[in-house]
Amino acid sequence: PVILIAIWFGAVASVSTAIACALSINYFFVAPRFTFTITRSQDFWALAVFSLVALTTSAVAAQARAARLEAARRALQADTLRAYASDLAAAGDVETIRTATLAVLTRLTGAEVACISAADAEDRHPEALRDAARWAMSSKTISQSAAPWRFWPVVIPGRCDWALGVRGLNADPELEGLIEQIAAHAGVAFERARQAGLAAQAELDAARERLKTKLLEGVSHDLRTPLASMLLSLQSLQRFESEHDAAA
Repeated sequence: PVILIAIWFGAVASVSTAIACALSINYFFVAPRFTFTITRSQDFWALAVFSLVALTTSAVAAQARAARLEAARRALQADTLRAYASDLAAAGDVETIRTATLAVLTRLTGAEVACISAADAEDRHPEALRDAARWAMSSKTISQSAAPWRFWPVVIPGRCDWALGVRGLNADPELEGLIEQIAAHAGVAFERARQAGLAAQAELDAARERLKTKLLEGVSHDLRTPLASMLLSLQSLQRFESEHDAAA
């Protein structure tokens, strides 16, 4: 029971189980039975050795359980970050990137989160959150001016237009490091989306110029023949005016 409880529930439960087992042996099997009195020294030392072994075993099993849980937690974090990177690679617009970022922050922190852009409408987030996020963007440092919220700036080379916020996050250097990694990945994705938008706009402008050129070419071609006829007639009238009557 001590080992099983240690594996399933941890050190505190296994120590309690070890104490309960020692007391149960004393009560049911050590003379005088059905009391907690110990009359023989060998019974006392037997219970002491049993308790020591049980406590030692529970500590080892609990330590193994803690290591297993830690490995599982790190594996889950790694899988979550890999899935996030895959979502960012498939994301083609800013809102999709924002949704994926909010989802991964929620899974990792279990808290209320926010992803705020400098270009967001004023009614999208409360004023206090917007101000804290903008302070983080401008200073490029973590902002805590809207406690219990904390905001991490999403820094892009030369620019900072986004901030990630988490509400009520306890001091955890490892989790804060993960949030910084997410902010870095999000910054790359946002910049890629911005560059894609600029490229698409440039391509659209080039297509408009090509269409304008083709239209002008078509109009000039359609006008060239009647204009040539009109020009020839005017030149003929101008040059041979004396050979035509007034009506002509």
